[in-house]
Amino acid sequence: MRQSHHRGFSLIELMVVVAILSVAGALFVPRFLRHQTEKKQEECHKNLRTLLAAERRYFQKNNLYAADLEALGWRPEGKGWHEYRFLPAAEGGFRA
Repeated sequence: MRQSHHRGFSLIELMVVVAILSVAGALFVPRFLRHQTEKKQEECHKNLRTLLAAERRYFQKNNLYAADLEALGWRPEGKGWHEYRFLPAAEGGFRA
């Protein structure tokens, strides 16, 4: 009787593992990317809400809208996925 010294994996075993990992990747990568996009959008919405509140406070105090973000003293929170800036129509801010 021959003694079998099984060392390593067979080609079939490796192919099965690769197939399982491929299916798992096909299922979970799109979910992860969707989750990541939703978190970036949440961060953006939160920053826009705080920017709006800062702009309203500035307007109540000065009776004019700020010309830039520095005038508001506002800084975005989070990882900074998005760029925030004003595109003023005239120098000195906007009047209501």
